[in-house]
This record gives sequence, structure tokens and C-alpha cells, in this order.
Amino acid sequence: MDGTHGAINGFDQIKGDGGYAALLECRNDHLASSHQIKRYFTKLSRIMSLIFNKILHELFLWRLSVAQPQVIVLGADTMVYF
Repeated sequence: MDGTHGAINGFDQIKGDGGYAALLECRNDHLASSHQIKRYFTKLSRIMSLIFNKILHELFLWRLSVAQPQVIVLGADTMVYF
């Protein structure tokens, strides 16, 4: 999820990493495996994706209204795969 690994099997590589779990503030056994991630994305349909995006958008706007930052920096992932 953080872009460290370019493939979905990267979740298997970081599943046993205690430092990564501590960074996410969760226990090691709560980290997702690549199989769990694949199942999760398989279950999302187009309609669910639209609903999920709408919820994320509303949460983002709500959080902006709470934090009221002076500057908002938006970034773009420029990684190119060959």
C-alpha cells in the first residue's frame, strides 16, 4: 500500500516485519497477506468502488474541515513500469 513493493506479493514480504506493524500501529498478526488483499479487491464491484470512492471523498472533505490546513499539497505517483 505504501508503494515500497511493486507487486501484490509485497504484502507477504512485510507481513512478518515488526517494524512495519509498529509503523501502522497494529500487531503482526493483523497485517494482511497478498491472498487476503486479492480476495478483498475481488469482492469489490464497480458499484461498490463508486460507493467506496464517495465515502473516501466525504471523509477527506470532513477531515479538511476539521483540520483547516493553510496549505494542501497533492502529489502524484510518477513511477513507470516497464
